[in-house]
Amino acid sequence: MKKSLWFKFGLYVLAAVLINLVSLTLFFRIDLTANKVYSLSKASKIAVSSLQEPLTIRAFFSDNLPQPYNNLPQEILDMLEEYSLTGGKNFNYQIYTINKDGTTTDKSGRNIKDLAESYSIYPVQIQNIQSDEVKLQNAYMGIVLQYGNMSETIGSLATVKNLEYQLTTSIYKITDKISALLALKNPIKISLYLSSSLFGMSSDLAAYPAAVKSIVTDLNKKNYNKLVFENIDPDKSPLTEKAEKNLSPFNLKDASGAIKKVYAAVAVENNNTFYALNLLNKSLFGYTLIEKSKLKDSVDSMIESSLGISKEIGYVVDYGTLPLYQNPYAQNPQGQVSLNNLHRILADTYTVKGIDITKNGIPKGLKTLLIVGPKEKFSQWDLYQIDQFIMAGNSVAFLVDTHNAVTPPNQNPYYPQPPTYVPIKSGLDDLLKHYGVDVESSYIMDENCYVNKGQTANGGYKETPIYFAPKIQSENINKNLPFIRNIKGLITLNNSPISIEKDAAKKVQVLFSSSVKSWEMKNNINLYNPEMITPPGPDKEKKYPLAVLVEGSLTSYFTGKPIPKRPVAKENPKESQDKKEIKIKTDKILENKVFIPKTDHGKIFVIGTSTIVTDNLLDKNGASPNAVFVANLMDHLNGRDDFAVMRSKGQIYNPLVQTTPRFRSFVKSFNIIVLPVLVIITGILVWLFWISRRKKIEKLFNEEGEFTNED
Repeated sequence: MKKSLWFKFGLYVLAAVLINLVSLTLFFRIDLTANKVYSLSKASKIAVSSLQEPLTIRAFFSDNLPQPYNNLPQEILDMLEEYSLTGGKNFNYQIYTINKDGTTTDKSGRNIKDLAESYSIYPVQIQNIQSDEVKLQNAYMGIVLQYGNMSETIGSLATVKNLEYQLTTSIYKITDKISALLALKNPIKISLYLSSSLFGMSSDLAAYPAAVKSIVTDLNKKNYNKLVFENIDPDKSPLTEKAEKNLSPFNLKDASGAIKKVYAAVAVENNNTFYALNLLNKSLFGYTLIEKSKLKDSVDSMIESSLGISKEIGYVVDYGTLPLYQNPYAQNPQGQVSLNNLHRILADTYTVKGIDITKNGIPKGLKTLLIVGPKEKFSQWDLYQIDQFIMAGNSVAFLVDTHNAVTPPNQNPYYPQPPTYVPIKSGLDDLLKHYGVDVESSYIMDENCYVNKGQTANGGYKETPIYFAPKIQSENINKNLPFIRNIKGLITLNNSPISIEKDAAKKVQVLFSSSVKSWEMKNNINLYNPEMITPPGPDKEKKYPLAVLVEGSLTSYFTGKPIPKRPVAKENPKESQDKKEIKIKTDKILENKVFIPKTDHGKIFVIGTSTIVTDNLLDKNGASPNAVFVANLMDHLNGRDDFAVMRSKGQIYNPLVQTTPRFRSFVKSFNIIVLPVLVIITGILVWLFWISRRKKIEKLFNEEGEFTNED
């Protein structure tokens, strides 16, 4: 008996050892998470599998990191292992641990702390709770990517929500940068424009040319020696036309009191691009000189921008659209908000470029156009340009407002009058109707909305539903589209509903809708006093489409119509006389217009509000569902759905499924009462089963005479 047991035990041990040996060569993992957060996305696999040179990733972490960062080194290690399995021999990684004293060294004897700081990875302050006391602790948590002579640093992982997205975009960025540098025919010019008349104001300015030259020399090592430095004194040398146009001068009073223009800036010039950075920053205490360490990072960023390695998104700046940039010291007209956060979110992947259609048209090579909140009527020529841009297989996002809130002038500040909502006639209505969508001249109110919670004057608590700020639930978001599949909720503001033409139903997809408890406000529009809005009742409420995507076969709006004529700019007699241009009779020259009647690849996004991309609804870190939706939408319009799917993995907003109060009460009662009773009953049944089984065994042995109680 004992021998057979030992024999079975030996077989089990042998089987376990063999299974472990086999698993070393036949390793596999199954990712059971809904968003596949522990599996590499398609974009990541393409990035590392197409490496032409060895890529090395070095991760630096402090020893004994506190919660919630203590698992971060292991998570990084697991992810880098995933990259390594796909990248093969060209992908390498190393994990370094820095002890508390910063004295640890690697195999070569290099100090790891100094090595981290040489890659611009410095300690960040994090919270550490010890003995019920909150303390601040300095910790290293950074990553550097090295590819050829180039390096890309992620200085702190404390705020990174989606590490795979951050790593993969950095890999694309560094590889694209090398390709762009090697393709350059002419070097990139780094110019220091520093007026010598400023030297007397600060001793540091006189030494600045040598400092900037040293920075350029250092940057040249990782930019394949494609940089050249030039020191220009505007007091002695005249500025080029491009420099004079892009540089911002300062006014300096000389000894006699005369005003003189002086310059203090660094410029990066590459072919037709010109980027400038002022060295003097104005503060409450006067002008301060930018630090040399920050100057190096700024110059490096301008070099990347000049290379054009990021895809461009055109932003229409005419026709009264919302301002892409805003002076923080300027007053907002009529409470208008800017799109600073939108620009910050898109800047990681795209270059947002202002487009003046009326003056310059739509540049060639552009793939996506963004039209946000136009308030003026588009000319037929500009509508023709937009239409032909779509027919060429490109994408346009229309974020249109149906009304403009006009505040009555010269009103009494103690008795302010409500604004008047004037319909906006932008001329886009007929164009969008032709493509199959119609933005209604009304606003959607929704009982499932944002609720403002606050304290009243007498100390009470008050909740005010903002019906014109609908909360979009997960079930009202189109899960058939990969780029928004993982988004669990959104919030909009001042949104107009969209009607879909019957003939266009096949090519129009609703991205998200309001809830079934929403209604339409057409007359007596009130978006200023939410307490005056009352739901009309369930019989007048229904679901409304709020954002749509048009894809598929599209025909031109101008098919069968005369092609609009290009507007002729008014001639300035004085300018013509100064330029001494040669006059040519234009009626003898015919412009060859290539009309595109249809397309199968154009994409159109339409939403009845511009506020979804404003600073009110977008966070600057790009972590909120609204920010992820906007960034993913831009990726989809640019044909980068893999990046959108990868970004969505980092979504941390996972709301509970909405249920009725009766169902919640049932679940609560079931957990409190029914589950314990079921456990008790199960225990009793098991106990009775074992008693019955024991009696059967005793009876069986007693009948065979092999076992008795006397024995």
